[in-house]
Amino acid sequence: MGTQFAIVTSQLQMEANAVVNSGLWNTSDAHFNISNRCSWSSISCNEAGSIKEINIYFAISVERLAVIGIGLRGSIPKEIGLLSKLAYVDLNSNSLVGELPSSLGNLKRLEYVDISFNNIQGSIPSSLGNLTQLKFLYISNNYIQDLSHNRLGRNLPISLTNLTQLQYIDISNNFLNGTLPSAIYNNLSGMVPQSLCDISYLDISNNCLKGPIPHWRKRINIVKGVASALSYLHHDFTFPIVHRDVSTSNIFLNSEWQPSVSDFGIARLLQCDSSNRTIVAGTIGYIAPELAYTMVVSEKCDVYSFGVMALEILLGRHPEEILSSLQLTSTQDIKLREVLDKRLQRPNNEMVSLHIIQVAVVAFACLNLSLSSRPTMKCVSQSFSTQIIPLSIPLSEFSAHQHTSQELQTLFHVI
Repeated sequence: MGTQFAIVTSQLQMEANAVVNSGLWNTSDAHFNISNRCSWSSISCNEAGSIKEINIYFAISVERLAVIGIGLRGSIPKEIGLLSKLAYVDLNSNSLVGELPSSLGNLKRLEYVDISFNNIQGSIPSSLGNLTQLKFLYISNNYIQDLSHNRLGRNLPISLTNLTQLQYIDISNNFLNGTLPSAIYNNLSGMVPQSLCDISYLDISNNCLKGPIPHWRKRINIVKGVASALSYLHHDFTFPIVHRDVSTSNIFLNSEWQPSVSDFGIARLLQCDSSNRTIVAGTIGYIAPELAYTMVVSEKCDVYSFGVMALEILLGRHPEEILSSLQLTSTQDIKLREVLDKRLQRPNNEMVSLHIIQVAVVAFACLNLSLSSRPTMKCVSQSFSTQIIPLSIPLSEFSAHQHTSQELQTLFHVI
């Protein structure tokens, strides 16, 4: 009995803390004594003294609503759309049910929404496309089964492309069973529209989503396009511009599958009369190894990162194991066909197979641990423009050792 009483007391205390932090009431006002919260005109409690209902009409001017982790039950009332000054809503880690009210779309000042870890069902209302100031949207770990605004199994509401300020969206761990439209994809599997070009995080993992993955020709063209862009940065300016954070997360595709390199937040303009020393910056897993001990930035740092990115596009995942094996004196002879992205059919066209081999050869050349032995991005870009000579060895027989051979690198004009 004592343990049960302690649990109830603890829950009520958590609830009281949530009320204090919610932003709905001025609890410093004597009228809103937290210990007497059940007597407030805006609150109804059960027999145990726990809040069961909140009338939000009184909070018409509230700008911040945060009720987190107190086991709040029921559905989000449609009246929330009346709180026109709301800029911040955090209702995560409760027991909310029902659907997202379409009236959320009336809150034009909203910048932050977190309703993750509840029991919300239904679809994402298309009215969310009205929230043009929205920067953070968290609706993960619910039971949302649809991304459309009308029926199950359809696409994300096209209105979401209006959210030009959106930086972070997490819809993971739901029961999504629709398809991803051409409007919104992840970096390797599709396109991010120009209107969402500032998004920095998109998590759609652990669902049952279906959608096309770029076939080999498109993936090869993505690699070529990025090579051309980096060559332009390195060689077509008075002073070379080093991006310093080349990775798949910073490559965006337009509706024609043409890539563009984004996020120049840590880019560096190289000076001919400078040592160009700097702190290590970039994305872990893509940073050139020499930066760990030289701290000197050069174009060859981008070349290494490009090599990682090119392999990732072929493999459909980060080539962590391959990068580790390159550090060893006796590299395991890995067959290329064994590590290619298994979600795509094996190429049955000879020219496509040759281009895949070419990308692999170029990538391994870029991953050379010797800084001076790596090709320039101009050389890489030009190698993709040269005519490929048919090879006598089929794709199925190519191995890592052959990809690193100088003979093949010469054949593909990488060195």
